[in-house]
Amino acid sequence: MTSELGSLIEKIKKEGIEEARSTADKIIEQAHAEAKNRLHEADKQKEEIIRQAKEESARIIKNGEEALRLAGRDTVLALKSKIIDLFDAIMKREISGEMSPEVIKEMLLKIAAQFNTDGATALEVVLSPDDKTALDKMSDNMLKKVLAEELTIKGSDKVEKGFRIGLKDSNSYYDFTDEAIAQTLKAYLNPRIVKILDRSSNG
Repeated sequence: MTSELGSLIEKIKKEGIEEARSTADKIIEQAHAEAKNRLHEADKQKEEIIRQAKEESARIIKNGEEALRLAGRDTVLALKSKIIDLFDAIMKREISGEMSPEVIKEMLLKIAAQFNTDGATALEVVLSPDDKTALDKMSDNMLKKVLAEELTIKGSDKVEKGFRIGLKDSNSYYDFTDEAIAQTLKAYLNPRIVKILDRSSNG
C-alpha cells in the first residue's frame, strides 16, 4: 500500500513537472514569437520613420532652394528697379540743371520764329514763377520785342523747370518741361538699360 502510494505520488510529481516544463516551453515559445513580431513591427516603424524623414528633408531642401531662387530673382529685380530709378532721377536733375533762364530764352526765341513768321500767331508760354521772374528781368531787346508782340508768359507752380508753349487760349501745347523731356528720354533709354542689366545678371 505504501509502495503504491509512493509510486502514485512519484507519478504525479513527474507528470506535474512535465506539464510545468511543457507550459514553460509554450510560454517561452510565445514570448519569443511575440518578441520577434515586436522586433519586426519596430523595424517596419523604423523604416517608415526613415522614409518620412527623407521625404521631409527632400521637401525642405526643395523649398529652401526655391525660396533662395525667388529671393535671388527678387533681389535682382529690386536692384534693377533701383538702378533705373536712380538713372531717371539723375537724368531729370541734369535736364533741370540745363534748363537755365538763358537757355529757355534762346529756345523761346527759336520757337517763336518757327511759329510766327507772319506775326499773326499769338503764343502763350507757361513756366515756373522763378524762371518767369528771371525772364522778366532780362534786358535783351529781341526778347522784349518777342514778348511784346508774339508771346504771353505765365508763371505756374505746376512747372518746375522748362516750359510749355502753345497757341494762346488753346488747350493744346508743346511740353518742354524737365519732366516731359525726361519721360521722352526714359521711354527711349530705359529698355536699353534693362537689356544691359539683363546681360550683366545673366553673364
